[in-house]
Amino acid sequence: EFRRVLFRSQHDSPPLALLEAHAAGLPSVAADLPALRPIVRAEQTGLLHGLGDMKTIAAAVLRLVEQPGDAVEFGVQARASSQLLPTPATEAAQYTELLR
Repeated sequence: EFRRVLFRSQHDSPPLALLEAHAAGLPSVAADLPALRPIVRAEQTGLLHGLGDMKTIAAAVLRLVEQPGDAVEFGVQARASSQLLPTPATEAAQYTELLR
């Protein structure tokens, strides 16, 4: 059973593992990168850290362990935000309509 996600990739685009984690209702810890900010909203769906800042990474993970209420709330928000993302079917319909 997973309870949180530490996303360490700097090159995964789109960050599918992170999107899947949020869809499963897991809070996340990820680097504060422009591509990740729309997914991991600080203090809402997870925690952001400076790239390569191991102390901040450790503190964020520790916070989610020691403050399970925060972890649960971030997970609830992550799941809710993932439900707002377009599905492949929705995107296909939009492209089809655009090309008509």
